[in-house]
Amino acid sequence: MVSHHVVCNDTQESLRFGQVDTDENVLLPSSHSHQYSWRSHKSPQLLHICIEGWGNWRWSEAFSVDNVGTLLRTIQYKGRTASLIIKVLQLNGVQKQVPCSIQYIFIVPKRQFTCNPFKPL
Repeated sequence: MVSHHVVCNDTQESLRFGQVDTDENVLLPSSHSHQYSWRSHKSPQLLHICIEGWGNWRWSEAFSVDNVGTLLRTIQYKGRTASLIIKVLQLNGVQKQVPCSIQYIFIVPKRQFTCNPFKPL
């Protein structure tokens, strides 16, 4: 049986992904790929992703892999933000590739300070 989706982890982190509205969570180590088929045809055919090492499995918003293009999803956890860049590429007439990459944005907690332009810091 041919899998219609190849999910690729192009990050330095282990990711988990799965079909929304199911208990599916597939571990996808860094620099690995997975031949994916839908777990259930009764649930929406949408995926979500989380970063394994961040704890609490903060899932991204759901996304479709039906249309070719680039998607951006954000995950926030304990003051950290990761932007997941998800590309859907057409491999051939029936198969699509879904490579995932991450851009990290670390947020420093706000600190109150006074800046006097006439005094050196």
